[in-house]
Amino acid sequence: MEAKIIPSSTSFNVLSLLLTFLLICISISSNVQTSSAAITTTATSSKTYTNYLKTACNSTTYPQLCLKSLSSYTSTIKTNEIKLCSTALTVALKASRNTSKLVKSLSKIRGLSKTEAAIIRDCIEEIGNSIDEIKQSVKVLRSLTGSDRGFQIDNMKTWVSGAITDQNTCTDGFDGSNMNYAVKRAITKSIVNVARFFNSDLHECYICFDFLKVFNGALYSYFSAQTSDSEVKMDLNPIKDAFDRVAKKQKMSGSKTQEVVAQMIQEIENSLEIIKAEHFGSEVNCKSVFGELKKKLLEIAPLGQLEGTQKELNIALSKYPKQLEKSFNPDISKAYRNIDFDAHTVNQIIAGHFYRQGLFDVGDCFINEANVPESTAAMKSLFSEMYLILEAMKNKNLEPALNWATANSNKLKENGSDLLLKLHCLQFVEILQGGSRSKALSYVRTHISPFGANHFSEIQKLMACLLWSGRLHQSPYSDLLSPTNWNVVSEELTRQFCNLLGQSFDSPLSVTIAAGFQGLPPLLKFMNVMAGKKHEWQSMKQLPVPVELDREFQFHSIFVCPVLKEQSTDENPAMLMQCGHVLCKQSITKMSKNGSKTFKCPYCPSDIDSTQCRQLHF
Repeated sequence: MEAKIIPSSTSFNVLSLLLTFLLICISISSNVQTSSAAITTTATSSKTYTNYLKTACNSTTYPQLCLKSLSSYTSTIKTNEIKLCSTALTVALKASRNTSKLVKSLSKIRGLSKTEAAIIRDCIEEIGNSIDEIKQSVKVLRSLTGSDRGFQIDNMKTWVSGAITDQNTCTDGFDGSNMNYAVKRAITKSIVNVARFFNSDLHECYICFDFLKVFNGALYSYFSAQTSDSEVKMDLNPIKDAFDRVAKKQKMSGSKTQEVVAQMIQEIENSLEIIKAEHFGSEVNCKSVFGELKKKLLEIAPLGQLEGTQKELNIALSKYPKQLEKSFNPDISKAYRNIDFDAHTVNQIIAGHFYRQGLFDVGDCFINEANVPESTAAMKSLFSEMYLILEAMKNKNLEPALNWATANSNKLKENGSDLLLKLHCLQFVEILQGGSRSKALSYVRTHISPFGANHFSEIQKLMACLLWSGRLHQSPYSDLLSPTNWNVVSEELTRQFCNLLGQSFDSPLSVTIAAGFQGLPPLLKFMNVMAGKKHEWQSMKQLPVPVELDREFQFHSIFVCPVLKEQSTDENPAMLMQCGHVLCKQSITKMSKNGSKTFKCPYCPSDIDSTQCRQLHF
């Protein structure tokens, strides 16, 4: 019977979703008794079995697909939650083997490059690992016991998680630039064609897969025939998941080692107790005890058990670096352009950054080694004063800050800053904390009352604090004691200090690097596509792809011509027409036939003379 094929936009990662269903079954196993209580239990009734499966599937996000995918197994599942999980595992194992055959058939396609063939081989290997891990899950499920059921279920979840990881690792090689678009599309088509020859069991797996994709919500497309044009963003969730799996494997390995060692110790202690017994004092009896001990230790097979757990841990550890390599792009130089920077300007920016960060010794050393002009060194004295003030504030000494704010109070008012009031409020709280209510009241009258016209509510709050002198931490105004208040005022002082110096709050170097962080991903993606045309990238005068930056990195206006739909440049500047509307120079030149005639403005019915248009400067 021909299997129904899911469209190419749907993921073909059958195993991952079937394994997700297994996890659902495991969670059902703790609650299924409550659900099954509502079912009329007749052992031989097929209706009872169907109702049980319906009840179990109703706890999923997509119950109809769940029921349809497992309805043919109702006579096997009956009303047993363990059999429900076991059936899902069996179907998953069969589907994974079919998937392995399917991918192996792809390796026989003619015309594959060495890279593409290597990617398919890696995929086959990863699916093989998935098959091994799902077999381990089956083994654990068959050995579930009441005393250690929770630990064993955790082990099974770990195997399931590892199998899902292998499936996702298999698909990773087909993302990005590892395979060209045409080959990727051909492979997807080949998958569909080969899948047509599989029996209806594979079709059932695809349906179950589709259901579980909706439920899980976190799985990736398998051999997707489309490429995403969205901005490349680093997703750290796979790294976190891989790390969690390694940690879980390590914990399991440690627990297993302790368990094996404990079994050996117990057998040895039992043998010692037997030897110590009076009636076992002869040499013959001791040999029999040792022989029995040897037999039991061989049954335990400590080396075999420890080698198995260690191998599993090593596999997980080996996959973690691979995930890191796939998540991080180690070579960001692809987006680099050969631009002639003014070395002196760059050195001044770097030296200024050191001084702005308070690294005065480092800045002096850099200036001496880079031969930076002495004008840059003048910034040291300016920022030295600021850091002296900030250092004093760290020691709860507000006098330097108050002196500076008082001296520049008029400029602070022009900037709309209430820094001076905030400093006086901090000083008031410090006085009140000392227990001197009269001094605090006098300080309000002398320094804070002049701000009453614009900050009456804040002053009211300060006056109410006088009732809690010496015990402000117990008052409704205890928030005034928060260290955050000092941090906020320190930041405001830094901002205003830089503003009065004609400097930005953040250093130009910090802003440049931060903007570069945001702009780098789309440029790297572009360079991956244009890998063979690097010379074109070096000669481009405009960025070939849109680079969205946050608003704090937008410092000047740009103009996009409504006719050409292009951004203005130095060669094609914005031009102001007589009517007040704006077009770019090339549009005006074309519409005026190189200035030989007037033309109508695209916005209004005005007749425009190109010779009367003026260039705009932003």
